[in-house]
Amino acid sequence: MNEYVIAKYIRLSRDEAVSDSLSILNQRALLDRYIEQSEILYTNVLEFVDNGYTGTNYERPGVQEMLDLVRSRKVNCIICKDFSRFGRNILETGYFIEQVFPLFGVRFIAVTDSYDSSEYKGGTGGIDVAFKFLIHEYYCKDLSKKVKSAKHIKMINGESITANAIYGYRKNETGNWEIDKDSADVVRLIFKMALEGCKTSKICDALCDAKHLVPSGYKSESRGKSVESDCLWSSMMILRIIRNEQYIGTYIAGRHVREVVGLNRPTAVDESEWIKIPNHHPAIISKEDFDKVHVKYMRKKHTKPRQTRDYLLLGKIFCGCCHRALTYSTSKKPVFRCLHTYADPNAECHKMKTSVRELDSMVMSIIRKQAEVILNSEGMADCRNLSAVEQGIAECENQIRQHMERHQNYYEHFILHEIEKSTYQSLKDECTGQIGKLNTQLALLKQAECEKQNNQKKAMIAKEALSITEAEMFKEVVDSLVEKIIVFPGNQIEIKWKVSDFAT
Repeated sequence: MNEYVIAKYIRLSRDEAVSDSLSILNQRALLDRYIEQSEILYTNVLEFVDNGYTGTNYERPGVQEMLDLVRSRKVNCIICKDFSRFGRNILETGYFIEQVFPLFGVRFIAVTDSYDSSEYKGGTGGIDVAFKFLIHEYYCKDLSKKVKSAKHIKMINGESITANAIYGYRKNETGNWEIDKDSADVVRLIFKMALEGCKTSKICDALCDAKHLVPSGYKSESRGKSVESDCLWSSMMILRIIRNEQYIGTYIAGRHVREVVGLNRPTAVDESEWIKIPNHHPAIISKEDFDKVHVKYMRKKHTKPRQTRDYLLLGKIFCGCCHRALTYSTSKKPVFRCLHTYADPNAECHKMKTSVRELDSMVMSIIRKQAEVILNSEGMADCRNLSAVEQGIAECENQIRQHMERHQNYYEHFILHEIEKSTYQSLKDECTGQIGKLNTQLALLKQAECEKQNNQKKAMIAKEALSITEAEMFKEVVDSLVEKIIVFPGNQIEIKWKVSDFAT
């Protein structure tokens, strides 16, 4: 890589949005000022922002995009305000700073923590850095406990802790729920049809014919956002509404809890532990009507344990028209169905289905054909020479080390006045030039190593795919190769591969 690229990383969580000192604009201004005043010679500056994401994990789009560039050796230096902006988890943050970044030759700078990895070559920053990691992680856990405690008190008092009201209501200026006429009329229509004994599929059809937007589309439209007309209701949407006690004026909170700090998926709480306050807000549906509907559509308790579905393409099949996941339907001849557009007969994928057996057969056939192409390609002939590349990398690293030791010796002779400054400068420039050439050679060798390792991986998977008979379910091969399978009308499919360049 000829250019020197700096990556600015900025993060702000929802809980920190109240602090001006941590705002996106202030972080950006701080980093820009640092870069301008530093002696770093750069050719390009990239910016990555995660607004509203916790620092306790790395499931953030901005940081993942930046790390992908690091792995591709397209970033030379990362600059952030402090360690906590990059991450609050001591183990993961330490792993990146101490292991990953040095491996890819990336310099890491935390401005307000006065940390620059270039000053700690061969080290990790000492006990000061370790204590800062611990403080940031403890702060996050302590803040989480305080936030949970404050939210629990609000729930007991019947205060709204969610940003939005449910479909049928809206928040007024004081933060209380009031009836939203348009959406409330749709809720009343749903309950009216349910009282008349209509099936959920018939209710969906009626709402679709009347062009009533689904709750998410209605919420976006009410905020002034331009959205595509989405009137495709599903039975699950209907059931969520007719089973929700909040429509009779009952306040409900505490249905989910996050046991671990930074855990994205909350854990469901048993209904007996929910916080319920009757007559909390205006009711859209009377309790008598709600009870009648609830008896008809009450949840069926499963007396037998549910059987887990373990079929070959689990979680990988998507519709090429509406881009939703296809539903697996069990029968004598299992099929994948597109249920999202079931209520819209004009949709291109309306009632689209594909046989599971035919789909499995097509995927197997494509994988085998692609495996044969890979094993017969010219690139596979070179993957056996990986040891020669590894030997070249070791030799380059050894020569770089020797030149660095030689430079250190020249410096010691200069300090002891055994050589003149001009002589030392000449010898130093020679060492620096040689190290620069070797680093360029090393980068090319490591790129070649990466390509050969990828080829070896593809060859290994290809051989495994060809060695499996049709009678076997080669789920492991599919899981290692296939990201998703997109199905189009007419049984046309497109495969998105996990392994890079597998389809070439």
